[in-house]
Amino acid sequence: MKIIKNERSSNTVFLEIEASVATLNAAMDSAFQRVVKGVSIPGFRKGKVTRTIFERHYGEEPIIREAVTGVVNDLYSRAVQELELQVIDYPRDLKVDEYKALEPLNFSLAVDVIPTVKLGAYKGLSVQKEPQTVSEDTVTQQIAALCERYAEFQVVDRPSQEKDIITCDIKATLNGQPYEKWTRENTGLEIGRANYGQEFDTQVTGQSQGTQLNFEVHFPEGSSNPEVAGLTVQFEVELREVRARLTPELNNELVEKISKFKTVEEFTADLKTNLQAQADRESEDKFYNAVVDEIFKTTQVEIQQVLIEREIDRMIDELEAELKRSGIPLDRYLMFTQKTKEALRADYTQAADRKVRTELVLDAIAKAENLEVQEEDLINEVRAWNINGMEQDAESIKTYLNRLDTRLLSLMILRRKAMAVVSDSTTK
Repeated sequence: MKIIKNERSSNTVFLEIEASVATLNAAMDSAFQRVVKGVSIPGFRKGKVTRTIFERHYGEEPIIREAVTGVVNDLYSRAVQELELQVIDYPRDLKVDEYKALEPLNFSLAVDVIPTVKLGAYKGLSVQKEPQTVSEDTVTQQIAALCERYAEFQVVDRPSQEKDIITCDIKATLNGQPYEKWTRENTGLEIGRANYGQEFDTQVTGQSQGTQLNFEVHFPEGSSNPEVAGLTVQFEVELREVRARLTPELNNELVEKISKFKTVEEFTADLKTNLQAQADRESEDKFYNAVVDEIFKTTQVEIQQVLIEREIDRMIDELEAELKRSGIPLDRYLMFTQKTKEALRADYTQAADRKVRTELVLDAIAKAENLEVQEEDLINEVRAWNINGMEQDAESIKTYLNRLDTRLLSLMILRRKAMAVVSDSTTK
Protein backbone atom coordinates (compact mmCIF):
# COMPACT_ATOMS: atom_id res chain seq x y z
CA MET A 1 0.00 0.00 0.00
CA LYS A 2 1.24 3.47 -0.89
CA ILE A 3 -0.44 6.63 0.44
CA ILE A 4 0.00 9.06 -2.45
CA LYS A 5 -2.08 11.90 -0.99
CA ASN A 6 -2.87 12.82 2.60
CA GLU A 7 -4.23 16.34 2.86
CA ARG A 8 -6.42 17.93 5.50
CA SER A 9 -8.79 20.82 4.98
CA SER A 10 -10.65 21.92 8.10
CA ASN A 11 -12.13 18.68 9.51
CA THR A 12 -11.87 16.61 6.31
CA VAL A 13 -8.95 14.44 5.22
CA PHE A 14 -8.47 13.70 1.51
CA LEU A 15 -6.67 10.46 0.74
CA GLU A 16 -5.34 8.86 -2.42
CA ILE A 17 -4.09 5.31 -2.03
CA GLU A 18 -2.30 2.98 -4.42
CA ALA A 19 -2.79 -0.79 -4.36
CA SER A 20 0.17 -2.74 -5.69
CA VAL A 21 -0.03 -5.38 -8.43
CA ALA A 22 0.85 -8.07 -5.90
CA THR A 23 -1.99 -6.94 -3.61
CA LEU A 24 -4.45 -6.94 -6.49
CA ASN A 25 -3.38 -10.38 -7.74
CA ALA A 26 -3.79 -11.88 -4.27
CA ALA A 27 -7.18 -10.16 -3.97
CA MET A 28 -8.28 -11.57 -7.35
CA ASP A 29 -7.42 -15.11 -6.21
CA SER A 30 -9.30 -14.65 -2.93
CA ALA A 31 -12.24 -13.02 -4.69
CA PHE A 32 -12.58 -15.96 -7.09
CA GLN A 33 -12.73 -18.39 -4.17
CA ARG A 34 -15.60 -16.39 -2.69
CA VAL A 35 -17.70 -15.85 -5.80
CA VAL A 36 -17.34 -19.42 -7.08
CA LYS A 37 -18.88 -20.95 -3.95
CA GLY A 38 -22.43 -20.42 -5.14
CA VAL A 39 -21.85 -21.27 -8.81
CA SER A 40 -23.17 -24.43 -10.46
CA ILE A 41 -22.14 -25.36 -14.01
CA PRO A 42 -23.06 -28.70 -15.66
CA GLY A 43 -20.21 -31.17 -15.35
CA PHE A 44 -18.83 -29.59 -12.15
CA ARG A 45 -19.78 -29.89 -8.51
CA LYS A 46 -21.14 -26.72 -6.93
CA GLY A 47 -18.27 -24.43 -6.01
CA LYS A 48 -15.67 -26.59 -7.79
CA VAL A 49 -15.62 -24.76 -11.12
CA THR A 50 -12.17 -23.80 -12.41
CA ARG A 51 -11.38 -20.14 -12.91
CA THR A 52 -11.02 -20.61 -16.68
CA ILE A 53 -14.44 -22.22 -16.99
CA PHE A 54 -15.98 -19.61 -14.67
CA GLU A 55 -14.64 -16.72 -16.77
CA ARG A 56 -15.80 -18.43 -19.96
CA HIS A 57 -19.39 -18.42 -18.61
CA TYR A 58 -19.47 -15.23 -16.52
CA GLY A 59 -16.47 -13.21 -17.58
CA GLU A 60 -13.88 -11.68 -15.27
CA GLU A 61 -16.07 -8.78 -14.11
CA PRO A 62 -17.61 -10.49 -11.02
CA ILE A 63 -14.12 -11.38 -9.78
CA ILE A 64 -12.76 -7.88 -10.43
CA ARG A 65 -15.71 -6.25 -8.68
CA GLU A 66 -15.31 -8.48 -5.61
CA ALA A 67 -11.53 -8.04 -5.52
CA VAL A 68 -11.52 -4.26 -5.92
CA THR A 69 -14.19 -3.83 -3.22
CA GLY A 70 -12.12 -5.92 -0.82
CA VAL A 71 -8.88 -4.08 -1.61
CA VAL A 72 -10.45 -0.64 -1.20
CA ASN A 73 -12.02 -1.56 2.17
CA ASP A 74 -8.84 -3.19 3.45
CA LEU A 75 -6.39 -0.48 2.38
CA TYR A 76 -8.68 2.29 3.62
CA SER A 77 -8.77 0.66 7.09
CA ARG A 78 -5.00 0.21 7.07
CA ALA A 79 -4.47 3.85 6.05
CA VAL A 80 -6.71 5.05 8.88
CA GLN A 81 -4.65 3.04 11.38
CA GLU A 82 -1.30 4.04 9.91
CA LEU A 83 -2.17 7.75 9.87
CA GLU A 84 -3.93 7.50 13.26
CA LEU A 85 -7.01 9.23 11.91
CA GLN A 86 -9.93 9.68 14.32
CA VAL A 87 -12.69 9.02 11.81
CA ILE A 88 -16.23 10.07 12.77
CA ASP A 89 -18.25 9.02 9.71
CA TYR A 90 -18.25 6.82 6.64
CA PRO A 91 -15.89 7.89 3.81
CA ARG A 92 -17.40 9.81 0.90
CA ASP A 93 -16.56 10.92 -2.62
CA LEU A 94 -14.98 7.55 -3.34
CA LYS A 95 -13.38 7.37 -6.79
CA VAL A 96 -11.75 4.15 -7.99
CA ASP A 97 -9.64 4.00 -11.15
CA GLU A 98 -10.43 1.38 -13.77
CA TYR A 99 -8.85 -1.98 -13.01
CA LYS A 100 -6.13 -2.99 -15.44
CA ALA A 101 -4.29 -6.30 -15.18
CA LEU A 102 -0.64 -6.05 -14.11
CA GLU A 103 -1.00 -2.38 -13.16
CA PRO A 104 -1.39 -0.73 -9.73
CA LEU A 105 -4.85 0.56 -8.84
CA ASN A 106 -5.45 4.01 -7.36
CA PHE A 107 -8.50 5.20 -5.44
CA SER A 108 -9.33 8.43 -3.62
CA LEU A 109 -11.83 9.45 -0.97
CA ALA A 110 -12.66 12.05 1.64
CA VAL A 111 -13.33 11.28 5.29
CA ASP A 112 -14.44 13.48 8.20
CA VAL A 113 -12.31 13.32 11.33
CA ILE A 114 -12.47 14.64 14.87
CA PRO A 115 -12.17 18.42 14.63
CA THR A 116 -9.03 20.25 15.62
CA VAL A 117 -9.37 22.25 18.83
CA LYS A 118 -7.49 25.53 19.01
CA LEU A 119 -7.13 25.83 22.76
CA GLY A 120 -7.27 29.21 24.39
CA ALA A 121 -6.70 29.94 28.07
CA TYR A 122 -7.54 27.07 30.39
CA LYS A 123 -5.18 27.69 33.31
CA GLY A 124 -5.26 30.52 35.79
CA LEU A 125 -8.94 31.25 35.23
CA SER A 126 -10.97 33.21 37.76
CA VAL A 127 -14.37 31.69 38.51
CA GLN A 128 -16.38 32.23 41.68
CA LYS A 129 -17.52 29.07 43.42
CA GLU A 130 -20.63 29.59 45.50
CA PRO A 131 -21.09 27.11 48.36
CA GLN A 132 -24.67 26.05 48.97
CA THR A 133 -26.07 25.82 52.49
CA VAL A 134 -29.22 23.82 53.21
CA SER A 135 -31.67 25.92 55.20
CA GLU A 136 -34.09 24.67 57.83
CA ASP A 137 -36.93 25.73 55.53
CA THR A 138 -35.62 23.38 52.85
CA VAL A 139 -35.50 20.51 55.33
CA THR A 140 -39.02 21.30 56.50
CA GLN A 141 -40.30 21.38 52.91
CA GLN A 142 -38.67 18.04 52.16
CA ILE A 143 -40.24 16.46 55.23
CA ALA A 144 -43.65 17.89 54.27
CA ALA A 145 -43.32 16.50 50.75
CA LEU A 146 -42.29 13.12 52.16
CA CYS A 147 -45.28 13.01 54.49
CA GLU A 148 -47.57 13.89 51.55
CA ARG A 149 -46.37 10.75 49.76
CA TYR A 150 -47.65 8.65 52.65
CA ALA A 151 -50.99 10.42 52.94
CA GLU A 152 -54.14 8.26 53.14
CA PHE A 153 -57.73 9.03 52.19
CA GLN A 154 -60.57 8.63 54.66
CA VAL A 155 -64.34 8.94 54.11
CA VAL A 156 -65.66 12.16 55.68
CA ASP A 157 -69.16 13.49 56.32
CA ARG A 158 -68.71 17.04 55.07
CA PRO A 159 -68.90 19.02 51.81
CA SER A 160 -66.13 18.32 49.34
CA GLN A 161 -62.99 20.50 49.16
CA GLU A 162 -60.03 20.88 46.83
CA LYS A 163 -57.67 17.85 46.92
CA ASP A 164 -60.50 15.60 48.19
CA ILE A 165 -61.17 12.40 46.29
CA ILE A 166 -64.84 12.09 45.35
CA THR A 167 -66.55 8.95 44.10
CA CYS A 168 -69.41 9.66 41.73
CA ASP A 169 -71.54 8.60 38.76
CA ILE A 170 -71.05 10.79 35.69
CA LYS A 171 -73.29 10.98 32.65
CA ALA A 172 -71.87 13.20 29.89
CA THR A 173 -73.76 14.38 26.81
CA LEU A 174 -72.19 16.06 23.78
CA ASN A 175 -74.30 17.50 20.93
CA GLY A 176 -77.34 15.67 22.29
CA GLN A 177 -75.58 12.29 22.23
CA PRO A 178 -74.08 10.30 25.12
CA TYR A 179 -70.37 11.00 25.35
CA GLU A 180 -69.10 7.57 26.37
CA LYS A 181 -65.52 8.71 26.99
CA TRP A 182 -66.62 10.69 30.05
CA THR A 183 -69.64 8.64 31.11
CA ARG A 184 -68.65 6.68 34.22
CA GLU A 185 -70.18 4.82 37.16
CA ASN A 186 -68.57 4.74 40.57
CA THR A 187 -65.49 6.61 39.34
CA GLY A 188 -63.05 8.51 41.50
CA LEU A 189 -61.40 11.85 40.82
CA GLU A 190 -59.35 14.36 42.76
CA ILE A 191 -60.84 17.85 42.93
CA GLY A 192 -58.34 20.33 41.55
CA ARG A 193 -56.86 18.16 38.80
CA ALA A 194 -59.51 19.35 36.32
CA ASN A 195 -59.86 15.95 34.62
CA TYR A 196 -63.15 17.18 33.13
CA GLY A 197 -62.29 20.87 33.05
CA GLN A 198 -61.89 23.48 35.77
CA GLU A 199 -65.61 24.40 35.72
CA PHE A 200 -66.52 20.76 36.45
CA ASP A 201 -64.33 20.86 39.59
CA THR A 202 -65.93 24.15 40.63
CA GLN A 203 -69.43 22.60 40.36
CA VAL A 204 -68.60 19.54 42.48
CA THR A 205 -66.71 21.50 45.16
CA GLY A 206 -68.74 22.11 48.32
CA GLN A 207 -71.15 19.23 47.60
CA SER A 208 -71.99 16.37 49.97
CA GLN A 209 -72.63 12.67 49.63
CA GLY A 210 -75.90 11.95 47.79
CA THR A 211 -76.01 15.31 45.96
CA GLN A 212 -77.27 15.20 42.36
CA LEU A 213 -76.10 17.90 39.98
CA ASN A 214 -76.97 18.99 36.44
CA PHE A 215 -74.72 21.53 34.76
CA GLU A 216 -72.83 22.22 31.55
CA VAL A 217 -69.21 23.08 30.83
CA HIS A 218 -67.94 24.94 27.79
CA PHE A 219 -64.47 23.92 26.62
CA PRO A 220 -62.51 26.63 24.75
CA GLU A 221 -60.48 26.07 21.61
CA GLY A 222 -57.13 24.51 22.39
CA SER A 223 -58.44 22.27 25.18
CA SER A 224 -56.31 19.25 26.01
CA ASN A 225 -59.12 16.98 24.76
CA PRO A 226 -59.54 17.99 21.09
CA GLU A 227 -62.87 16.11 20.88
CA VAL A 228 -64.58 18.76 23.03
CA ALA A 229 -62.56 21.86 22.05
CA GLY A 230 -64.93 24.73 21.29
CA LEU A 231 -67.98 22.71 22.42
CA THR A 232 -70.27 22.45 25.45
CA VAL A 233 -70.74 19.24 27.40
CA GLN A 234 -73.80 18.56 29.63
CA PHE A 235 -73.12 16.66 32.86
CA GLU A 236 -75.36 14.76 35.28
CA VAL A 237 -73.39 13.92 38.43
CA GLU A 238 -74.32 12.02 41.60
CA LEU A 239 -71.84 12.13 44.49
CA ARG A 240 -71.49 8.81 46.25
CA GLU A 241 -68.62 9.51 48.63
CA VAL A 242 -66.18 12.18 49.78
CA ARG A 243 -62.74 11.15 50.99
CA ALA A 244 -60.32 13.61 52.60
CA ARG A 245 -56.54 13.44 52.29
CA LEU A 246 -55.01 12.78 55.73
CA THR A 247 -51.31 13.60 55.81
CA PRO A 248 -49.39 11.96 58.68
CA GLU A 249 -46.94 13.80 60.90
CA LEU A 250 -43.31 12.72 60.93
CA ASN A 251 -42.98 10.67 64.09
CA ASN A 252 -40.93 7.71 65.21
CA GLU A 253 -43.55 5.26 63.99
CA LEU A 254 -43.54 6.68 60.47
CA VAL A 255 -39.73 6.90 60.46
CA GLU A 256 -39.43 3.18 61.26
CA LYS A 257 -41.96 2.40 58.54
CA ILE A 258 -40.21 4.30 55.73
CA SER A 259 -36.51 4.15 56.64
CA LYS A 260 -33.73 2.25 58.42
CA PHE A 261 -33.84 4.71 61.32
CA LYS A 262 -35.84 4.53 64.55
CA THR A 263 -36.19 8.16 65.60
CA VAL A 264 -37.15 11.44 63.97
CA GLU A 265 -33.83 12.94 65.06
CA GLU A 266 -31.78 10.24 63.29
CA PHE A 267 -33.91 10.47 60.17
CA THR A 268 -33.74 14.28 60.04
CA ALA A 269 -29.96 14.32 60.54
CA ASP A 270 -29.53 11.87 57.65
CA LEU A 271 -31.89 13.91 55.47
CA LYS A 272 -29.85 17.06 56.15
CA THR A 273 -26.65 15.20 55.23
CA ASN A 274 -28.15 13.98 51.95
CA LEU A 275 -29.57 17.40 51.10
CA GLN A 276 -26.21 19.03 51.79
CA ALA A 277 -24.45 16.46 49.59
CA GLN A 278 -26.93 17.23 46.82
CA ALA A 279 -26.39 20.96 47.28
CA ASP A 280 -22.61 20.45 47.12
CA ARG A 281 -22.98 18.52 43.86
CA GLU A 282 -25.13 21.28 42.41
CA SER A 283 -22.55 23.86 43.47
CA GLU A 284 -19.81 21.78 41.86
CA ASP A 285 -21.83 21.42 38.66
CA LYS A 286 -22.38 25.19 38.48
CA PHE A 287 -18.67 25.78 39.01
CA TYR A 288 -17.81 23.18 36.36
CA ASN A 289 -20.14 24.79 33.81
CA ALA A 290 -18.83 28.27 34.61
CA VAL A 291 -15.24 27.10 34.11
CA VAL A 292 -16.15 25.47 30.80
CA ASP A 293 -17.87 28.70 29.70
CA GLU A 294 -14.64 30.61 30.42
CA ILE A 295 -12.60 28.15 28.34
CA PHE A 296 -15.09 28.40 25.47
CA LYS A 297 -14.54 32.18 25.31
CA THR A 298 -11.00 31.79 23.93
CA THR A 299 -11.15 28.31 22.40
CA GLN A 300 -12.06 27.60 18.80
CA VAL A 301 -13.61 24.30 17.67
CA GLU A 302 -15.82 23.63 14.68
CA ILE A 303 -18.13 20.68 15.36
CA GLN A 304 -19.62 18.59 12.58
CA GLN A 305 -23.35 17.96 12.78
CA VAL A 306 -22.80 14.19 12.72
CA LEU A 307 -21.19 14.38 16.18
CA ILE A 308 -24.17 16.29 17.57
CA GLU A 309 -26.65 13.88 15.99
CA ARG A 310 -24.75 10.94 17.44
CA GLU A 311 -24.87 12.48 20.92
CA ILE A 312 -28.61 13.14 20.54
CA ASP A 313 -29.05 9.46 19.63
CA ARG A 314 -27.19 8.49 22.81
CA MET A 315 -29.31 10.82 24.96
CA ILE A 316 -32.55 9.46 23.53
CA ASP A 317 -31.33 5.88 24.04
CA GLU A 318 -30.62 6.79 27.67
CA LEU A 319 -34.10 8.29 28.06
CA GLU A 320 -35.70 5.24 26.48
CA ALA A 321 -33.82 2.90 28.84
CA GLU A 322 -34.90 4.97 31.86
CA LEU A 323 -38.52 4.94 30.70
CA LYS A 324 -38.35 1.20 30.09
CA ARG A 325 -37.29 0.63 33.70
CA SER A 326 -40.53 2.39 34.67
CA GLY A 327 -42.55 0.32 32.21
CA ILE A 328 -43.25 3.26 29.87
CA PRO A 329 -42.58 2.86 26.12
CA LEU A 330 -41.02 5.87 24.39
CA ASP A 331 -44.03 6.23 22.08
CA ARG A 332 -46.36 6.56 25.06
CA TYR A 333 -44.05 9.12 26.66
CA LEU A 334 -44.14 11.16 23.45
CA MET A 335 -47.94 10.95 23.47
CA PHE A 336 -48.13 12.10 27.11
CA THR A 337 -45.77 15.04 26.46
CA GLN A 338 -47.44 15.81 23.12
CA LYS A 339 -44.09 15.73 21.32
CA THR A 340 -42.85 14.19 18.09
CA LYS A 341 -39.50 12.44 17.84
CA GLU A 342 -38.27 15.37 15.78
CA ALA A 343 -39.32 17.81 18.52
CA LEU A 344 -37.60 15.66 21.14
CA ARG A 345 -34.39 15.71 19.11
CA ALA A 346 -34.66 19.47 18.78
CA ASP A 347 -35.01 19.76 22.57
CA TYR A 348 -31.73 17.85 23.03
CA THR A 349 -29.73 19.72 20.37
CA GLN A 350 -28.32 22.49 22.55
CA ALA A 351 -27.30 20.12 25.37
CA ALA A 352 -25.76 17.68 22.86
CA ASP A 353 -23.75 20.47 21.22
CA ARG A 354 -22.40 21.61 24.59
CA LYS A 355 -21.51 18.09 25.70
CA VAL A 356 -19.63 17.30 22.47
CA ARG A 357 -17.84 20.65 22.57
CA THR A 358 -16.84 20.14 26.22
CA GLU A 359 -15.51 16.63 25.62
CA LEU A 360 -13.44 17.77 22.63
CA VAL A 361 -11.93 20.60 24.69
CA LEU A 362 -11.12 18.28 27.60
CA ASP A 363 -9.53 15.79 25.20
CA ALA A 364 -7.38 18.60 23.79
CA ILE A 365 -6.34 19.68 27.30
CA ALA A 366 -5.43 16.09 28.20
CA LYS A 367 -3.25 15.91 25.08
CA ALA A 368 -1.63 19.29 25.77
CA GLU A 369 -0.85 18.23 29.35
CA ASN A 370 0.40 14.76 28.30
CA LEU A 371 -2.07 13.14 30.70
CA GLU A 372 -2.36 9.37 30.79
CA VAL A 373 -4.57 6.75 32.41
CA GLN A 374 -2.65 4.18 34.43
CA GLU A 375 -3.81 0.73 35.46
CA GLU A 376 -4.10 2.02 39.03
CA ASP A 377 -6.61 4.64 37.84
CA LEU A 378 -8.82 1.92 36.34
CA ILE A 379 -8.57 -0.21 39.47
CA ASN A 380 -9.52 2.68 41.74
CA GLU A 381 -12.45 3.60 39.48
CA VAL A 382 -13.89 0.08 39.57
CA ARG A 383 -13.25 -0.18 43.30
CA ALA A 384 -15.31 2.99 43.80
CA TRP A 385 -18.22 1.34 42.00
CA ASN A 386 -18.43 -1.11 44.92
CA ILE A 387 -20.05 -3.81 42.79
CA ASN A 388 -21.93 -6.35 44.91
CA GLY A 389 -20.12 -9.65 45.16
CA MET A 390 -16.81 -8.37 43.74
CA GLU A 391 -13.66 -8.69 45.79
CA GLN A 392 -12.00 -5.30 46.26
CA ASP A 393 -8.38 -6.44 46.01
CA ALA A 394 -6.37 -5.29 42.98
CA GLU A 395 -5.96 -8.73 41.41
CA SER A 396 -9.70 -9.44 41.44
CA ILE A 397 -10.40 -6.07 39.86
CA LYS A 398 -7.69 -6.67 37.22
CA THR A 399 -9.42 -9.93 36.30
CA TYR A 400 -12.69 -8.04 35.97
CA LEU A 401 -11.08 -5.33 33.85
CA ASN A 402 -9.59 -7.90 31.50
CA ARG A 403 -13.14 -8.84 30.50
CA LEU A 404 -14.08 -5.25 29.69
CA ASP A 405 -13.43 -2.90 26.80
CA THR A 406 -11.90 -0.14 28.91
CA ARG A 407 -11.58 2.51 26.18
CA LEU A 408 -14.65 4.50 27.26
CA LEU A 409 -13.76 4.13 30.93
CA SER A 410 -10.22 5.38 30.22
CA LEU A 411 -11.57 8.31 28.26
CA MET A 412 -13.89 9.28 31.13
CA ILE A 413 -10.99 9.19 33.62
CA LEU A 414 -8.74 11.15 31.24
CA ARG A 415 -11.33 13.91 30.88
CA ARG A 416 -11.76 14.03 34.63
CA LYS A 417 -7.99 14.49 35.00
CA ALA A 418 -8.07 17.27 32.41
CA MET A 419 -10.80 19.06 34.32
CA ALA A 420 -8.79 18.66 37.53
CA VAL A 421 -5.84 20.42 35.88
CA VAL A 422 -8.13 23.32 35.00
CA SER A 423 -9.91 23.41 38.36
CA ASP A 424 -6.73 23.22 40.44
CA SER A 425 -5.31 26.28 38.67
CA THR A 426 -8.56 28.26 38.81
CA THR A 427 -8.93 31.10 41.30
CA LYS A 428 -12.18 30.40 43.12
